[in-house]
Amino acid sequence: MKQGFTLIEMTMVLLIVGLLVGSFVIPLGAQIDINNIKSTDQRLAQIREALLGYAARNRRLPCSASNATTGIEDSATCNDEKFLPWAVLGVDGKDGWGNTYRYRVDTKHTAIGAYNATIPAPADEIEVKNKLDTTTYIKNAIAIIYSYGKNKQPDALNIPIILLDPDSKTYAQDDFAPNNFDDRLVWLSDNELVSRLAAAGFRIK
Repeated sequence: MKQGFTLIEMTMVLLIVGLLVGSFVIPLGAQIDINNIKSTDQRLAQIREALLGYAARNRRLPCSASNATTGIEDSATCNDEKFLPWAVLGVDGKDGWGNTYRYRVDTKHTAIGAYNATIPAPADEIEVKNKLDTTTYIKNAIAIIYSYGKNKQPDALNIPIILLDPDSKTYAQDDFAPNNFDDRLVWLSDNELVSRLAAAGFRIK
């Protein structure tokens, strides 16, 4: 009667087990991407909350920051997409890949006492679409915050805003696609802002 396995049989068994286990293991590069996307999205959610809290405390939203290192809002850049004023908001200003978040806000919402009497209607027509420019998610965002993602540069509709047409106010958000689109973006709507201010005791007209 045959007893146990031969060396060759043991080798084959280990090889098969190794192949089966390997088929269920996510490659290291993909796992890093997943973790970075998760941390970036979590911070974006925290930033949105911080902006709403800032609006309730200061009756306005902050301007963008011209300096990524200091993260202090700059009134001279209120009309522009620049860096997130992370120091003013008290949040982490870096995404999962180490990029400083970008930020743009409707200028009517940055004036001192902007929310003293009423909530101004958006005037800058900041809009967000999918990367193919075929679906509009929001037409009059109060503010947008986004990450350049893994490739550390804007993709799709976000490219003209930096490189070709700084006056463009159309942004893109879509599913993560390596080597195609990896920007991560969120926005504030006027409905969200009104709800938060009403919850904070503001008389909304």
